[in-house]
This record gives sequence, structure tokens and C-alpha cells, in this order.
Amino acid sequence: CTWAKPTACGAGHDDGSTCWRECCGQIAAANPYKPPGSESAKASAFIRFQGHGGKLLANGNVFRLKGANWHGAETRLDHAPYGLDVHPLSWYLAFLRSHGFNAIRLLFTHKAVLRNQAVPQAIYGLGETDKHQLKHNPELAGLPYVDFLAGLAKAAADYGILLLLANHRLTPESPAGKPGSGKWYSDQVPIGQVKASWTKLAKSMCQLWNVFAVDLQNEPYNSLWGSGSSTKDWNLGATDLGNHVTSVCERWLIFVEGIGNTPGASGVSRERNKENFWGENLMGARTHPVKLRDQSKLIYSPHTYGAGLCKWCEKMPYFHVHDFPRNMPAVWERHFGFVKSQLGVPVVIGEIGGTYKDHMDITWQDWAISYAVKSGYGLFYFGLNPNSVDVKGLLLDDWTTPDSLKLKLLEQVPSTDLCEVSGIEIVVPKPKLCKALWHPWPPPIQPPMLPPHPPPGPPSKPSPPPSPWPSRPPQPPRQPPPSPHPP
Repeated sequence: CTWAKPTACGAGHDDGSTCWRECCGQIAAANPYKPPGSESAKASAFIRFQGHGGKLLANGNVFRLKGANWHGAETRLDHAPYGLDVHPLSWYLAFLRSHGFNAIRLLFTHKAVLRNQAVPQAIYGLGETDKHQLKHNPELAGLPYVDFLAGLAKAAADYGILLLLANHRLTPESPAGKPGSGKWYSDQVPIGQVKASWTKLAKSMCQLWNVFAVDLQNEPYNSLWGSGSSTKDWNLGATDLGNHVTSVCERWLIFVEGIGNTPGASGVSRERNKENFWGENLMGARTHPVKLRDQSKLIYSPHTYGAGLCKWCEKMPYFHVHDFPRNMPAVWERHFGFVKSQLGVPVVIGEIGGTYKDHMDITWQDWAISYAVKSGYGLFYFGLNPNSVDVKGLLLDDWTTPDSLKLKLLEQVPSTDLCEVSGIEIVVPKPKLCKALWHPWPPPIQPPMLPPHPPPGPPSKPSPPPSPWPSRPPQPPRQPPPSPHPP
């Protein structure tokens, strides 16, 4: 281990060997742990996430990512994620934790970061949901937008949940489903302001151990890939932005989505480009990959959906062939799977989901989730919220009842427990609740006040003391659940 110096053991030098882990572990052991956020804290004070050989690693071990999207904070300059008017933040975190989710993809907008307005407890004139947006979390009300996002991250850390910061829209004025210019900048938010926004987030949130990654741009559908234009090619834009972000926070992973179907990737036929969803098209990476200064921080993150969602299915004939869905592995491999199998870069699907109601969507999701697991892809299901018109969510419209069929489907997705992450190289920050039993979800019913003792009476046959818990009403005979697949 005489070769093992701090410079040789830095980020980007890990070759995955046992020798590297053991020797560099000795270097780390010789340096005492310094709390994240202190002036002298280094990247080694955090869980070391990196990609290697097509796998996502945490402290050198394979990390299984099972996440959910949570939207709402991207819709206004001062908006919280939807649902905090119904339940407190802790309720949603406990819900995710209890169903095996270990990450949240939190959507935001660059303009809100740049303005950094206070997030009020109530917004008037937008309906009841917004009127009481922080009804159950008044401690977050009034915080500037960036501090508010940091507050969400700190709460998630206590539940062992990671946070992926995802720029979903350049400005909140962009209509839902069409995130602005279709590029990673616009006339309203030029590239200099985009970088300023990422700098502000990195300086504020790099110190938070569970904020582990950023998604540079949601679905740059109007961008090219591989044409050589610095203003049109998303592969060049992602390289530039990714290097900028890691220059401020070197430990963060960089998630890069695919482009859209028009104009598409250079060197790929029009027909092949048109068969992609927005964010799914990584075909240009075969010849023009994203090249970061620290390539171990790169994660390709396509978005993919089924025929139950798309409005362009006439351009996606693979949904309507006789061997569907057995034909789908070749489709995914063509669109994005090759980046893992051939380029050795991990794949984490940033958006995947659907209503899971009609036969076509059920068939596709059954295949897609199973194949993602088999292929070693991480994923972020869309979404936690039920108020997405196209795909609904993990909760039903009352924001309380779980969608049991979706959760059953997602049980097969492996998830690494943050409480179990360990390694010889660093001291791993531990979620506060790892030291105690996790709070159950849903929260237990509180026992009612016991009635006063009755006055003395004639002796009677002793009976067991009354239970302090409510008695369960008679239940109807259990019926077998209906099959999710129509005949």
C-alpha cells in the first residue's frame, strides 16, 4: 500500500479492486471524521456514490435505488410539493420508507431558485389545495425557496431517504408536460443563470449528506445529440453543466436524461428517433457520449412510459405488434439500454409509471418493472402524487389510501437500506431513526380515554379487563381480489 496517497485515493481513481478499497481504506482511517458542513469537511465525509461497470455503487458496494417522484415545487416561485395541506411531511416520508423507497426525485424550477422568494404557509386565489399548502408544517413556512428545499432534504435524511434535485422546468410559467424551450436554457433563463442556479443549490445543499445527485434538465425534447452544435447538442450541454455542478459539489452524481423524438439524435434515422418518448432517446450516446471530468459521476436517466400514456402511439408501432411485450427488450436496448451493457454507465430510469388500470398499461408495466429489475436499473416511479392527470400516483385521490396494486407491483424492486450502507473508506452518516424502530405507517390509532369506574355493585363473575383499543367491527367474508388483468 505504499502507493496509496490521498491524491491516489481521490474521487475518480477507484478501479473497483479489493486492493484499492483496502489500501485507500487505511488512508481514510488515518483521518478523523469531520461533520458535513464544517469548513474542513471533504467529500470523503459522505457516502461515496459512483458508477462503475454499469452499476451504481455506494462505498464500493452495489446500491439498489428505488425512488418516487414528488412534484409541485416546480409550479410556482413559492410553491411546496403537493400534499402538505393534507398530511405533514413526516407522514409521506414514513409512507415511502414503509414501502421500501429509499429516494425522492424532487422537482424544482431554476427561476424559483434564482428569485429565492419565501414559501408562504398559504397561497390565496388558487384553490383550497394551495390555500393551505403548509398547513401541517408551519415550521417550513416563510423560508426562502432554497432553504425550504433544504428543509425537505433534512427531514428525508431522518427517514433514511435520499434526495435527487431535478430541474423540471426552467420557469414555472411553462405549461405542465411541456417544460419550456425544450433545451437546457431559454431567453428567460440563459445559460449563465442556469449555472448560477446550480451554484446556489450546490453551495446550500452539498453539505446535506442525503442530497446525492442532480438531474440537469427534464426532457430536453427540442435538443439535438451529436450534431456538433454547442447551443443545440444536449450531450455537449450536459457535459458543460455537469462539470460546472461537480466543480462546486464534487461528490454529487450527475443524471443526464435523453432527448426527444424531433429533431432527435444525429446519425439516427427519422423513424427510429420518432419512436421515443421525451427524455427516453439516448441513442446518440452510442457515438457521442457525455464526457465528464469525473466520469464515475455520470448516470444516464431515461424517461419511459407505455401505450396507456402516450399521445403519439401511431409513431410507436412496437406497442401494437403480435409479440408485445416480448419485443420490448430490444426496443429498450436500442433506446437506452446499451449505455449500461456497452458503455458501462449505470441506468436509473427517472420517470416510469402509468395509471395501471387498462389492459395495455397493466401489461406494459408488468413487463417494464420486471425487466428493469432483471437488468439492474434503478428507477423513480411517477409519482407519489395522485394529482397527475396522465398517470395518477402511489396514493389515491384522497391523498391517504395507497394504490395497493401499484405498490404490490413495485415490491419486486430491490432497495438498499441507507441504515445498512457501510464501508471501510469513510464514516457513514446515519439517519437519526436508524437507532430506533421505524415509526409504523399508517400511524397507530391512539387509545381512547377509558370511562370512569362504575359505582360498586353486587359481586359478579370476574371478566377480563376492557381493552384500551377500539374493538374491530365485524368484517364481511374475505373475497378473492379481482384479477388486475381482464380476460
